[in-house]
Amino acid sequence: MKQEKMSDLGVVEGEVRLSSYSPKWKLYFERERQLLQATLGPCIADIQHFGSTAIENIQAKPIIDLMVGLHDLADLQKCAEGIETLGYIPYEGQVNLPDWRMFTKSYENQDHKKIITHHLHLVEYNGEFWITKMRFQAYLNAHPEVAEMYEQLKLALAQLYPNNRDAYTQGKTGLVNAINEMAQRAEHHAEQEDETSNPSFSMMLSLQ
Repeated sequence: MKQEKMSDLGVVEGEVRLSSYSPKWKLYFERERQLLQATLGPCIADIQHFGSTAIENIQAKPIIDLMVGLHDLADLQKCAEGIETLGYIPYEGQVNLPDWRMFTKSYENQDHKKIITHHLHLVEYNGEFWITKMRFQAYLNAHPEVAEMYEQLKLALAQLYPNNRDAYTQGKTGLVNAINEMAQRAEHHAEQEDETSNPSFSMMLSLQ
């Protein structure tokens, strides 16, 4: 399947280039979501837009990250074959785990360089990978001051490592881990508040 060329989407493979936030990123995700839903059908529990292009108002590499959650990991191979019919190819940059597959979609520009436009992750719905990514994204969208801090680090790393994506990614690890910890604590705190606001829970406490 030939990949449509979109001049405002994609990064040369291996390079780091950040673009200003664009509302089009949501539209590009939705277009891809519909294609995936039509192709993969009932084995999909959900498809979500994640990664930096799903975080409001911060600069990001203009590559759309999609997460396809499966009801049953037994369908992983069958779904992988369906995904490849849409122009995705298995990512060869790292070893795939038994419960996770990554794919990329790309095209070749006039200089014969590979332009990556989409990353797709095929995972267990509500598994650890799914929950961690959704929690991270939700936290940054709810805390723009933290999202800005994340953006500033990304900008600094992009200047340092414009042609070294691995170094760029590794440079974010410390802050990403810290944000994940903050997001997890915030989620736990919210769950505790929900419990204490429940009338039956409050009654149990009063009877102790």
